[in-house]
Amino acid sequence: MTSRTKTPVPIHVTASEIASNITSTPSSRSLISDLEAKHYYHGLHSKAVLIARTGMTEWKPPTGPEPYFVPKTIRTAGKHQLQGLWEEELGPQIHQVMEENGVRWTSTDVDRIGNASEEAAPLVIWIGVMPKTLSREHGQAIAFECKMLLLKRKIDDVEVEIRESMVTRYTGPPLEKPAPTYNPIAELLEPLTSTLGLPICNEKTPDSNGTGGFYVMDSESKTYLITARHVLFGEEDDNKIYNGGLASQPCINVLLFSPASFNTYLKKIEESIIDQRVFIDYAERGLKAPADKADRDWWEITLSKGNKTMDALQKHYDYVAKHWSKTTDRIIGSLRFSPPIVLDEKNFTQDYALMEMAPDKIDPDSFTGNAIDLGTEICPGRFTSLMYPSPHNSHGFKYPVGRIFKIQGIIPPEELSKSTMLDPNEIPSLIVMKRGLATGLTLGRVNEINSFTRTYFTDTTPKKALEWVICPYDSKSPPFAAHGDSGSAIVDSQGRLGGIVTSGHDNLDLTYATPAFSILHSLQTHGFKVTI
Repeated sequence: MTSRTKTPVPIHVTASEIASNITSTPSSRSLISDLEAKHYYHGLHSKAVLIARTGMTEWKPPTGPEPYFVPKTIRTAGKHQLQGLWEEELGPQIHQVMEENGVRWTSTDVDRIGNASEEAAPLVIWIGVMPKTLSREHGQAIAFECKMLLLKRKIDDVEVEIRESMVTRYTGPPLEKPAPTYNPIAELLEPLTSTLGLPICNEKTPDSNGTGGFYVMDSESKTYLITARHVLFGEEDDNKIYNGGLASQPCINVLLFSPASFNTYLKKIEESIIDQRVFIDYAERGLKAPADKADRDWWEITLSKGNKTMDALQKHYDYVAKHWSKTTDRIIGSLRFSPPIVLDEKNFTQDYALMEMAPDKIDPDSFTGNAIDLGTEICPGRFTSLMYPSPHNSHGFKYPVGRIFKIQGIIPPEELSKSTMLDPNEIPSLIVMKRGLATGLTLGRVNEINSFTRTYFTDTTPKKALEWVICPYDSKSPPFAAHGDSGSAIVDSQGRLGGIVTSGHDNLDLTYATPAFSILHSLQTHGFKVTI
């Protein structure tokens, strides 16, 4: 199907741009001018920068009182003798020419590219190269060398064009940057950001939900996410080592949100929109009620804020529904390594998995690294007092501007159950926090004495393990963790990483965790030189 544009869209050109344009002649092909490079592909979605072309048709800048560029369009190649030569012969030869000349090419296409208003369009071998890697002089030489390959085969109706272009995978968007506290969707946006607490699941076992724990990086700057092994392996797991680097191991993709948890997330946004509609109706009625000027001004401000919040909520819902609904859009990485669940040297349960993050999900401009979003539900003053409940505690904790609390180091093994911090009753108690899929942001207290658990199996003898224990913050607080929080990173008031949630009591009284030092030591032992 041919796409046509009846009326060209005017693009105004400055006099200096027109003056800089240099045309080409058959006898001496001039280099592409800045103006032609910038506007040659006007009308195409890419607006690609032209580097070189072999066609001798003169490109003319627009003139007149309202100059405009004639838009171009791409059409299919149709029947041509290149069909029998391209894949096995001509295409590879063109690739060889470029590679021998150090051209960092990204794609070679065969299309018809011409003016949208014209019926016919010339066939073009369209070469894409990495931006800023090929000069116009070098590009022109390469283009004509490729053209010679065509002429040797008596193909004189095909031109060669080189432009800057990258090939990208059509995946979902990268993880978001946390929104400022004053943004009405700050709390709703949090699950889509790179802060710790990502809701995750195995693509093949979506009924088992969990939470991403903390990030580690290797010497090649690859980013990995640690979680609990049992989050990504179902009940049928044979508890054997998994190494995604081996061809014999199946690929295990990891999703942001299971289908069920994603629907719950969308419903939460919908409920916020409904609540906001009620609030706007309330503000509108307040504005209509008899009142003095001060009251009317207050209602007007309230209504204005309400409408802005509604607009933000609706846009967020539309964005999430459009860009995150598909399972393929929510693949954030794949499992790289996971040892069987065993006891470490200190008899702690070692339950973890190493997931390699997909590069397209990590935007350097928005990636937070190891940081917890403290949310908007607890104000800074209250949060600070909760972290240091006794006046006898000395501390340097300051609520972070922007709510993003950075992790700095890990809690040493000797301090995991030997805190110098006191609770209101002057009892030693290390205050910790975590953000998970099920219970969100919660605070808890590390027990001074570790626990033992005993797991029973049908085919082997029961196994006893030592557990690092976290209690609820106090009698009025929710459980520290629940089903779905496995994998969550546990962090103290100094920003030190303690471990990840792995299990707990069925009645949610106590939470058990695998210490971070145990996980990092195990990774080093298995050849993964990673750091937090």
